[in-house]
Amino acid sequence: MAKEQDWTPWYRRKEYKGNLTEEEKRHLDSFRLEEKHPAVAVEDLPEEVQGYLSELELAVYEAKQEGVATKAFVLTGIGAIVIFLAYRELGWFSPLVGYVIGGAIIAFAWVNYSREWKKNADGLWIKQEGKGVPFSRTEEKLQEYWELDAISRFRKRHEAEINDDLR
Repeated sequence: MAKEQDWTPWYRRKEYKGNLTEEEKRHLDSFRLEEKHPAVAVEDLPEEVQGYLSELELAVYEAKQEGVATKAFVLTGIGAIVIFLAYRELGWFSPLVGYVIGGAIIAFAWVNYSREWKKNADGLWIKQEGKGVPFSRTEEKLQEYWELDAISRFRKRHEAEINDDLR
């Protein structure tokens, strides 16, 4: 079983391809290390907004799970067709090879289904605790939105300081 990875902020992940400087990343780290992140927390939002965000979060989760299930059923159908063609000896290869290939496709479909289903279910919540770690994916997105705005303000202040120094 794979080791669970430590949670890292969006701007420190390997797949992040943005243009933040190390100084800007440290600026964002300072917010993550505070007792309470300056971004609004989900529980501080009005109940209607919390409900709407929960509905959206669950809709995305269900869409992902439906995609995984659909893929498993399609692959199972393909595997069953390969087995049927092998049974009727209508394929390009011997029946034994057809049975093995069809069975392998079906086995792969359901092993992959189980793995992807669990991955999606585990991805719904952030299971780690600690300073700077958001409670849920929704809270993480709220923090990311706030941090992008903070970087914009940081860059404007930095630009203004440079312009003041040039005068």
